[in-house]
Order: sequence, then C-alpha cells, then structure tokens
Amino acid sequence: MKTRLFWKRFLIGSLLFTSLTGCQTLTPQPTVTPIPPTAIPGPTSCDEVDGNCSKLYFDGEICSYKGPTELKSGSFTLLFFNEMSEGEAAVNFLRHIGDKTIQDAIDYIGEEPSRNPQPNWARGMGTWNRIPAGEMSYWEGNLEAGTYHMICARLEPLPIGGWFGTGLIVED
Repeated sequence: MKTRLFWKRFLIGSLLFTSLTGCQTLTPQPTVTPIPPTAIPGPTSCDEVDGNCSKLYFDGEICSYKGPTELKSGSFTLLFFNEMSEGEAAVNFLRHIGDKTIQDAIDYIGEEPSRNPQPNWARGMGTWNRIPAGEMSYWEGNLEAGTYHMICARLEPLPIGGWFGTGLIVED
C-alpha cells in the first residue's frame, strides 16, 4: 500500500520533471483548423464567402450578432466590425469544453461591461486581435460540433470590458 508520503513525493517529482523538461500538462484542446493568412485581402461581406458566415458588430457599448445561432459543422467565417468612433476593440470566439451551456457563459459574464477573464472551461479560437476604430477583421476556420460563444471587448478607451455577443450550437 502506498503511503501519503509516497504520493506527495511522486507529485512533487512529477511537477519538477515537467518544469525541467518543458513538458506541458495535457489539456483537451478544441480541434480547429485555422486557415493561414494570405496576401489576398479577406472578405468584407458574407456575400463574398462560401459556407457559413456571420457578422459581429461592436460600437463600444453594444455587441450585435447577425447570423444563425445553430450551424452545421464545417467551414465558418466570422466578420468583426469595430464601429467605435475611437479606440481599439477585439472579439473573443470561444469553444466550450465539457457540458457548459450558453447560459453558463451569460451567467459567467454577468453585468456588462464584464471584467471577468476568459473562463477556464472555454478555449479561444484564435480571433483575439486589436482592431482599430472603424476597421474590421475576419476569421476563417472549421467548426466542430459543440457549444461556442462570442465576446466583444473594448480595449481602448478605458475602462476595458466585455459584452456578450452570441452563443452558437454547432452540430454534425
């Protein structure tokens, strides 16, 4: 029978080994296939996109989503428009890990603008970029079945904060 001292030494040794070898703990990561950037300008409207496409608008106080909230898995394009008159904004597109729901995301964000960090039960899809006022960005990738949500974030002018954009259900 292994003693408590054994398990304590085992845990400390494992942590030390991990830190010395540069090994990372294995956390389930959502599978996404981002499409690498090219020199070709991206789409500016969903009319220019084949497959699923949605728009997210942010004016500094309201995050508005235009698109379906139930999607089939596969190719997806998100167009993000920073409609603020000044300052930078960003979008955080997140995939839920486990059985967390869209309501869980809404509850976690709480009162807007939220100052809560990204929840530990969601993984970013690689959309976080600083977008200047009056500009837009796009993200393309392949979505797998699961639950997702989007947050609009004001980075400048201060105070920073986040607003719920939408929740998505993706099915095969």
